[in-house]
Amino acid sequence: MFFRLIPFRYNLRSLGRRRLRTMLTVVGISLVVFVCILMLSFSRGIKSSFSNTASSQNAIIVNANAFTDLTLSRVPKGVADNFAASANGIKEEHGQRLISPEVHLGSNIELSKDSGQFLFGVVRGVRPIAFRVHPQVGITKGREPAPGRKVIVGRLAATKLGIADDAIALGSTLYFEGDAWEVVGFFDAPGTAFESEIWCDVDDLIVSTKREEYSAISVVLESPEGFEDVDYFCKSRLNLELQAWKESVFYSRLAETLDPMIYLVGIMVVMVTGGGILAGMNTMYAAVLGRFQEFGILRLMGFSRLSILTGLCCESMLIAGTGGMLGAIFAEMIGGFSLRFPMGAFSLTVELEILLIGILQALFIGLAGGLLPGIRSIRMSQVDSIRAL
Repeated sequence: MFFRLIPFRYNLRSLGRRRLRTMLTVVGISLVVFVCILMLSFSRGIKSSFSNTASSQNAIIVNANAFTDLTLSRVPKGVADNFAASANGIKEEHGQRLISPEVHLGSNIELSKDSGQFLFGVVRGVRPIAFRVHPQVGITKGREPAPGRKVIVGRLAATKLGIADDAIALGSTLYFEGDAWEVVGFFDAPGTAFESEIWCDVDDLIVSTKREEYSAISVVLESPEGFEDVDYFCKSRLNLELQAWKESVFYSRLAETLDPMIYLVGIMVVMVTGGGILAGMNTMYAAVLGRFQEFGILRLMGFSRLSILTGLCCESMLIAGTGGMLGAIFAEMIGGFSLRFPMGAFSLTVELEILLIGILQALFIGLAGGLLPGIRSIRMSQVDSIRAL
């Protein structure tokens, strides 16, 4: 018997006869796809926030014992001056070497004095040169921070603090490290960890924290080979215990500390997908059990078992594909939503690649959900088909 496909319009009419079951299945699969897309976007967003922070032209000098925690790094202040004067391989612009000594600090921040409500934020002390060393950062409102306890706030700093975006305004005051700091500007740095930070003058921050060291020194390399000169400078001064990293390597190591969270998200995606497959199989099993008469008629009309199985899979994948498209549309609608995590905050970006993964996931659920029940149905013999009439 030659293979003959069941007309597709027949499958469409078949779905219409079970509208409630079809709609519930579509909604269920759309929720599965929606959740999976968000979880994949979450893990992708965390990773990209660190990778985008790094510049391929930059290197960073930290204490050799700091590993990937910049708040624990200590670089003596005199080293920065010595480094600026004697290190080779550093790019110059307008007669100024692009070297940015910085202090990284995790601090409890209050929106009003003695409020007792402490919000954990990330503060970075910088000099004006930092905006040339980190070109991703751009002032969107106000001006750069200046001496006198002035700060500028990243676009996602409010998200990191767990407050509304309008809770911090130009001219408002933040309280941390025992001092009052006036907000004089806002900045953005799309897709980077900078956006969740608060920047201020590095010397003001050193005075407020009563410290005598920087956390790190960021530099722009004259060329990729310039890193060897910077690395040699650090290794030749054993008493200082300094270590040079390419920013791309340093921030990739920093991102690796979040791998357990990423693995957990992956496990959850697999579990949700498995749940979707089981739900789809259950729905299709229920549909198949009530259609033996229909299959018997199709067999007598000359359609083979493979034709019936193909038709069932088409029905299941059509339902799942519709649910996948709806889930992808809902996920795309909430793109740009900001989320925070222990080390910062980021904007949830739903990329086309992830949307396609979600839709393919739905089609896989549909195929698995229709294939196994379909195999159950085509095992019915020709005699049983006639008896079912």
